[in-house]
Amino acid sequence: MSGFKSFLVSSMFVLVTLCVISGIIFEIYSTYHNPRVETVVVNEKSIKLNKTKEIEYLIYTDNGVYEISDQLFILKFNSSDIYSSISIGDTITIKVSGERVHVMSTYPNIISVIHTN
Repeated sequence: MSGFKSFLVSSMFVLVTLCVISGIIFEIYSTYHNPRVETVVVNEKSIKLNKTKEIEYLIYTDNGVYEISDQLFILKFNSSDIYSSISIGDTITIKVSGERVHVMSTYPNIISVIHTN
């Protein structure tokens, strides 16, 4: 029976490790894939604390909700500056990456902004 328990523990360890690695890969993929440029009108903006007590900058537009957050892999660390440069009613052209994933509560991330009005 000891051999079976050892096998079971090893199997659970492998399963948990694969789940963690899959989650990390999914998070990176959902954040950094599909870069694109869009022109939107800003309807509203808000700042909220997420589940881990980190600040989330959200921009509500005529094309959906976008997040402004720092991104390590592209060395983007100016989220608060981008957020403060956007005003309600602005028409802006944004460079965006990622997708809306409802289950993970993630939004496309604004990488940069060009004000068009």
